[in-house]
Amino acid sequence: MGAPQRKYSVGGLKLSEPLVQIRFSPQGENRLEVMIRRLADREVNLIGLALDVVEGRLSGVSWIRCEDQETALEALKPLEDSFEIRPGVGLLTLFPIQARSDVIRDVLYAWGEAGLPLFQVSSSPTSLTLATDYARLDEAVSVVLNVVSLPENHAPFRPEYRVKQL
Repeated sequence: MGAPQRKYSVGGLKLSEPLVQIRFSPQGENRLEVMIRRLADREVNLIGLALDVVEGRLSGVSWIRCEDQETALEALKPLEDSFEIRPGVGLLTLFPIQARSDVIRDVLYAWGEAGLPLFQVSSSPTSLTLATDYARLDEAVSVVLNVVSLPENHAPFRPEYRVKQL
């Protein structure tokens, strides 16, 4: 396939704070609903949730704040065979404007060429989110900026404040 030949315009690039990734692998009917309800009952906010079904099995991934990790582990303890925790994850989200599938292809190609770990890819009609090692998030930005161009006077931004939803 080769390296990307052109840069794509994107509407912006957003970076997360350090997060904990939870990969849900429910082992029974309604198990995922139970897991999410247990987290909500303990007021653990999910920062994004991506679900998929493969061969009839529902699974998913979500992220939580680092300070909520112990509470989440307590809440999910009875279901410990149904999830995996990965601390130290960072999210890079970009907002493609044009040639969305080409942007995804070329960003993933550049990501792989750079040897960056990729823990999760999630997309919506307006965004592409990649999860990687938080310690390598700045390196990931450099890689992505070789493929995309940001609007004038825009720099990748990190959260400056937090809202806790109860």
